[in-house]
Amino acid sequence: LHAFDRYQETAGAEIQRFEDLYRNVPKDHKRILERTIAYNKNFEEARSRIEINARLCKLIVNHGLEYYNITRAELSVFEKENEKTAKKPAHRSMVSQALKHMVRDYSPEGKPERDATFPYILSTISSELSPPPADSYSKGYKILLPGSALGGLAYDISLLGPHLHITTNEYSSAMNLAYRYISSSSVQTTPIIIHPYLETWSHARTRSSILRPVELYPPATTPGYQPPLLIEGDFTLSFHHQSSHYDMIATLFFIDTAQNLLSYLETIFNLLRPGGMWVNVGPLLYGTAPWLQLSKEEVVRVAEEVGFVFEES
Repeated sequence: LHAFDRYQETAGAEIQRFEDLYRNVPKDHKRILERTIAYNKNFEEARSRIEINARLCKLIVNHGLEYYNITRAELSVFEKENEKTAKKPAHRSMVSQALKHMVRDYSPEGKPERDATFPYILSTISSELSPPPADSYSKGYKILLPGSALGGLAYDISLLGPHLHITTNEYSSAMNLAYRYISSSSVQTTPIIIHPYLETWSHARTRSSILRPVELYPPATTPGYQPPLLIEGDFTLSFHHQSSHYDMIATLFFIDTAQNLLSYLETIFNLLRPGGMWVNVGPLLYGTAPWLQLSKEEVVRVAEEVGFVFEES
């Protein structure tokens, strides 16, 4: 909540840092830059679009306060105390990542990435978990998606049929806040407009690619639609009471987030019922300070030692 609430200040501070650095450019170089590309206008262009993002961030905060039963006064007290002791401002990067995940999961711009990854999981579910008779939908199949982020994959799975009972899990509070908001916004008839690329100016082909707007379309629902159940928290700790509970666990861009990958593998194995399936899509792009950095071959060998039996797909 703090990071979303302070987004305009922290994102604006990053643009101000860029502008302060530009002051170091020699005057004769500035004349060339201003004459040819009007570089100085980029700062105000970015700030005006940060205001648009900030309006969405405030809506996310307001929804989060209501959902978690937190008062604005309580948040203000927390922010003041936290800002006294924090070495860095509220985590702007968390908000930036949440905005980019919105693009992946709920925008036309994110469709190529969805199309490159989602079908592997969707097709496996369709082929392996065929619908039972209509009168036994309530039994159906239990599917768990750890590392569910903004819930786009979970939503697409839910469209496969009411026989699939979906639980999602996400550790990041920023992702959970954004998901809680966007999954409640399906009544909107107009898209949500954001500018998700304002704070990183590297690797840009054009300036317009940094400043461009992206349209988000919240997930549409129909009467009787049952949304996935979100369990917030650490995947390895949040489901200890559900041993042998799930028919399938699907992981997308997830297993490389582990500090200890073996803990993930053991948790997945223990949560699956006998004969249950784990389907995984994603790279092994390890984050900061993981205890293990296994190759694909090593992941397979260790998973087999845990008890998995791999099938050709």
